[in-house]
Amino acid sequence: MTRISDETRRTFVCENIQDGRTIASLVAEYGISRATVSNWVRSYREECQNNDEEKSRLKMMDESRLRRLKSDRGQLRTGKIEKSSQCSSNKTEV
Repeated sequence: MTRISDETRRTFVCENIQDGRTIASLVAEYGISRATVSNWVRSYREECQNNDEEKSRLKMMDESRLRRLKSDRGQLRTGKIEKSSQCSSNKTEV
């Protein structure tokens, strides 16, 4: 079994937290087990509780995601994004 680097793990975690990717979409794209990705995300969030630098980084990722979601919502309301194309590109978590 190949060990996945800490940098690669962090990339998956950031894609989940900051970019809003579902665990299911990461599993489908990269072929890693759902439990593994879930454990990485949970471990990172726990690490952030004890490490001020990581806690700050997590807060920035969450704020970035929230700003993007608010922007998308505003664009949907004004009709700048078609609802059907937005929904079809999102994958639902299983």
